[in-house]
Amino acid sequence: MDDGRSKDGAGAKGGPGVQLRVDDAEATGRYVNFAMLNHNQTEFVVDLVYLMPGRPQGKVVARAIMAPATAKRLAAAMNENVKRYEARFGTIEVPAQVPRVETELH
Repeated sequence: MDDGRSKDGAGAKGGPGVQLRVDDAEATGRYVNFAMLNHNQTEFVVDLVYLMPGRPQGKVVARAIMAPATAKRLAAAMNENVKRYEARFGTIEVPAQVPRVETELH
């Protein structure tokens, strides 16, 4: 999440920094083309999903569970990065139709 901090984690306003380590398996990432969000009073859950085109099933490839304040910071960072992207590359077109997804938890 690019929130204006340097790669070493130093805060943009000179605050304390945090160094992050990423395992090789996580560094490769996962492709997702759909996200589902849920929340209750104490946490937000973001399921990142891969929906294969033309298939009736998708797969949750990652789930993030976070505190409301973290969710709000993530939303702000995403909004800022979308603005930067669109300023550089043009408007992102979003299809009007979003697939209806039924969840089956195991």
